[in-house]
Amino acid sequence: MTKKTIHIEAIDTLFFRDGKPFAMGDDVWADGIFPPLPSVLYGAMRTAYMFQNGLSVEELEKQTTDFKISNIYLLIGNENLEVSPAFPFPYDMIKPKNQPPIFLDIENNDGINSSAYAVLKTEQKEKAEDAHGKSVLEDTSFKCYLRGLESDIFSINLSKYIISEPKIGIARSKTTRTTSGDAEGKMYRVNMQRMSVIDDDNIENIIKIGVDYEGLNDLEKNGIFRLGGENKSVQYRIVENTEINISLDNIHSNIIKVYFATPTIFENGWCPQVFLNGNLEGVSFQLLTYAIGKPLYAGGFDMKMQKPKYMFKAIPAGSVYYLQTNSIEDAKLLAQKLMAQNQINDTWKDNEQAQTFTQQGFGKIYVGTNKQS
Repeated sequence: MTKKTIHIEAIDTLFFRDGKPFAMGDDVWADGIFPPLPSVLYGAMRTAYMFQNGLSVEELEKQTTDFKISNIYLLIGNENLEVSPAFPFPYDMIKPKNQPPIFLDIENNDGINSSAYAVLKTEQKEKAEDAHGKSVLEDTSFKCYLRGLESDIFSINLSKYIISEPKIGIARSKTTRTTSGDAEGKMYRVNMQRMSVIDDDNIENIIKIGVDYEGLNDLEKNGIFRLGGENKSVQYRIVENTEINISLDNIHSNIIKVYFATPTIFENGWCPQVFLNGNLEGVSFQLLTYAIGKPLYAGGFDMKMQKPKYMFKAIPAGSVYYLQTNSIEDAKLLAQKLMAQNQINDTWKDNEQAQTFTQQGFGKIYVGTNKQS
């Protein structure tokens, strides 16, 4: 099946909710996340396809069985430069103030037969900036990160591309679409985000969302669709597939790291079962250590059943797992097998659920090596 790439760019402010409960008048501040969960992009693209082709929900299900998202990433640049891919700041790095990012070091590594996880730590005494979820590594720095080349990594704060514009609202009647006398206590605030920033040199910094996918062959080559909370509009353009390929030639030890570029949902909540099992297609390894962020909550609304979907806990993009093999040759072979899979979303008792997560773009991975000394 032919792979395609779509570039999505905001027209107006956008808001992407996390999955935490939000009740007007109770917790009046609705937190937002960026980029949106893969399921949000998947649902928006399917809905656009449905309206463009005049399909019912039942017809949509039949005609989009082969629709699959294989990768999601940000694209950053400015009006004078082409945009380039950017990836969430890894959780096995920290960003000391006014300094480039540095790797956390592995401590208490007693070898492949050790039962305890190693510790990731740093001797850095400087206070670190809060970079996780707020900064990205541009394409060149990300490739250096996967090679373990600390001196060549530079991070970019998303505030260079995104402005927060909080919005205050009040509940409206679902029938009359107006406020009513019982609206007291139904005020709320949402953190809208504008995807464009004019810098001090009067240059517009641009941020887009790139999506690699298969299927949806009749989706119009460019257009507008709704995305995120409050049904805000975005414009999109289908471009020649620009799948990001990472070389595995630089693995230099028997330790590899698996970086998750999109949020991921595991049955046990924190780790894929294959990493705990310690064997992938005949290659043995041990989960040495890991660095994961606070969980996200993925839910949504089922159009067919007309009810909210079950809420799942997901690890955030940028989470990293270190795997140790018996030899460098085994590490290279394991890396090849992992990259061939492209995504990891666990083996669920409900296999259909696991397929759904993979189809929506959860669990995209890249494989790299540990820090080079």
